Amino acid sequence: MTAGLIACYTLTGAGLGLLAWTLLRLSAMGVDEMTANPQLIELAKTGDIERARTLCSAAPGTYLDAVRDACAIVSGATPSREPLDAAAQSAFDTTASAFVRRWSKAIGRGWLGGLLVLAGYALALSRGGFTIGLVIVGILGTLGVVRLFMLRDAGTRAISSARADVLPVLLDAAHSAAQASRPSEPRALVFRVSRDGKEIESRPFCQDTIKIGRITSSHLILDHSSVSRLHARVENTGDSIEIIDLGSSSGTFVNGQRVNKAKLSDGDTIEIGTFQLKLAIGA
Repeated sequence: MTAGLIACYTLTGAGLGLLAWTLLRLSAMGVDEMTANPQLIELAKTGDIERARTLCSAAPGTYLDAVRDACAIVSGATPSREPLDAAAQSAFDTTASAFVRRWSKAIGRGWLGGLLVLAGYALALSRGGFTIGLVIVGILGTLGVVRLFMLRDAGTRAISSARADVLPVLLDAAHSAAQASRPSEPRALVFRVSRDGKEIESRPFCQDTIKIGRITSSHLILDHSSVSRLHARVENTGDSIEIIDLGSSSGTFVNGQRVNKAKLSDGDTIEIGTFQLKLAIGA
């Protein structure tokens, strides 16, 4: 075997090896976004962000790393939309950029492998030293280059698809979950206090707890011996409004019925001692 033929084999062999390594590397980095993205979108729509994160974690080194990092941000979401969007987008973009760089470097090494195969062929052509082995290597190299050409933009496409299709659904799901878990704000209440058919005062409140009684620490003071020192408490959670009798001697009545605990609605009349309290919600 001549030195020229040895050089041809060396170049084509090295190029084919580099091409093969590149294609294996891209295979490990690649995930079919046409299959993975719909699964992630479905999980996000059902609010199962942790399962989406687990699915991404099962394919390390792929574009799903970027989705995983965004999931890590939104799984601890707060109701504040803009900071949540910015943090998740930043986490996604940081990991996505690193992935695209790795993909581009791998593609670059693959092109180098293709050039080595081409150089080996060119050298063989100039020396008229073609052999069956070189032809086989050349065919394999050509197939490798064709496959590399098909994959050249796959990494960028996968990232773009995840950013456009998956990330917005994740953010919407996280924001909805955060809103649902946020404690309800107390509603605005107004008690119109009457006694002996005459309205004495109108007292507005917008707080979680309203204590009613005779003592001065009560939020609504009803100064009469028919009222216990700490007579009743109104719990105003926003979702519901309840009155609780605190063991008063004369009892607490809602629309004429004595209650220990009862939900209140707009327009209800509460009787405490000789006082009548007309409730207006959101007034």
